[in-house]
Amino acid sequence: MPASAAVNKPTNDPVQGHDAVSILIPDQLPILPVRGLVVYPMMTLPLTIGQPRSVRLVDDVVVGDRLVGLFASKDPTVDQPAPDQLYTMGTLAMIHRLIKAPDGTTRVICHGMKRIRIEQWAAEEPFLKTKVVEVPDLFASGGVETEALTRNVLELFSRLVALMPNLPEELITAASHLEDPLQLAYLVSTSIRMELAEAQAILEMDGVTDKLRRLYSILMRELEVLELGKKIENEAQSEIGKVQREYYLREQLKAIQKELGEGGEHVAEAEDLRKKIAEAKMHEEAEKEAMRELNRLERLSPSSPEYGV
Repeated sequence: MPASAAVNKPTNDPVQGHDAVSILIPDQLPILPVRGLVVYPMMTLPLTIGQPRSVRLVDDVVVGDRLVGLFASKDPTVDQPAPDQLYTMGTLAMIHRLIKAPDGTTRVICHGMKRIRIEQWAAEEPFLKTKVVEVPDLFASGGVETEALTRNVLELFSRLVALMPNLPEELITAASHLEDPLQLAYLVSTSIRMELAEAQAILEMDGVTDKLRRLYSILMRELEVLELGKKIENEAQSEIGKVQREYYLREQLKAIQKELGEGGEHVAEAEDLRKKIAEAKMHEEAEKEAMRELNRLERLSPSSPEYGV
């Protein structure tokens, strides 16, 4: 299968000069298809590789310059995508570490460096190779809009991390210490859940302001869903707590009535009525009113004039 992310938690690895612009891209760059995710520049993350073609590619490049092109597969279900099944915009990456796992898979730690675009395919065997061209990101000049978007994205991202237990709190610390808006955009994009097409669209946007604006919309949508889910969960727990409390109080009332000699027929009659209400299959509002009256009856003493009513 093509490379896939081994874990959900990327590690942030800032580099000088916007990712080593001095590195020379080879004329024929080995291409490693990535399934189900988009790898961004300035991000470091592990990949698991199991497809034989991809394993051979990694084995070859680690003894050379360690450079590889990471391109997302349009269809994550395809194990060995053809050139036309890959997005044309990807990321030049360097393989920092390679680990051979006992299960036959290969695990690598890759660091994204530059945005690149496929220009012309050179080979498909023994693995994919192509001529690529660098596509530099357009860096912000510290404008007011970019600064405002950066702060808003960071604030929304912090709220999102607090609501998602699978995201470590260290991500908030890492994000808040980033001075580069572009690096923040890529860190947030790597960390949050989004559709593959959305993740690819963020990579393909040239301007950092455009990336941040799109991220802001995605974060707002995710927060609305998560906060609504949290509200529903809290309301459900509150309702369960209310039912449990009523049951506990009812049992206490029965015990008190028994101690006062007010149990016996009174309790048996209430239980008989409860059973009849359940078996009647009446309308919801009628059943609710019947149970309310029964609860009143249980709280009354058999000697009370209202008890007979």
